[in-house]
Amino acid sequence: MQLLDGAYQRVKRAGIHLANLKRRSNILWQKKRGAVVIPRKPATFLLPDGRKIKGVLGSAAFPIGPTPQIFSILAGEVIYNLRASLDYLVYELAKVDSGYVVDRTQFPITFRNGMHIADTLQQLKLDVTQTLDMFKPEFQR
Repeated sequence: MQLLDGAYQRVKRAGIHLANLKRRSNILWQKKRGAVVIPRKPATFLLPDGRKIKGVLGSAAFPIGPTPQIFSILAGEVIYNLRASLDYLVYELAKVDSGYVVDRTQFPITFRNGMHIADTLQQLKLDVTQTLDMFKPEFQR
């Protein structure tokens, strides 16, 4: 098993969910597109120069309806799997940097007191550049 296999599997799974979401939204769009209604009625239009012309007045009605619940579920799965892949990455970085398994590691998503990623990584005492160099063969897959 390679160092980043878990992260790659999570990204792959996110891609599967995203493809499913795109497929479903395309199907929904095709169904709805055929349901566009344009009621028309004869009308007389007044032009800026004072002339009147006869024409047809119409407006499009697009029945949207509620979004299927599966859309939000799939979007959540995509986000969850991408977040998990970042957690795998931080876990492996911490393990390689320290030489042993570091418990309770995760990618910093929220920050307190104005901290940024660089501050958080500094706090973890990770030499990111040196550690990332160890992963270069992994990134080139």
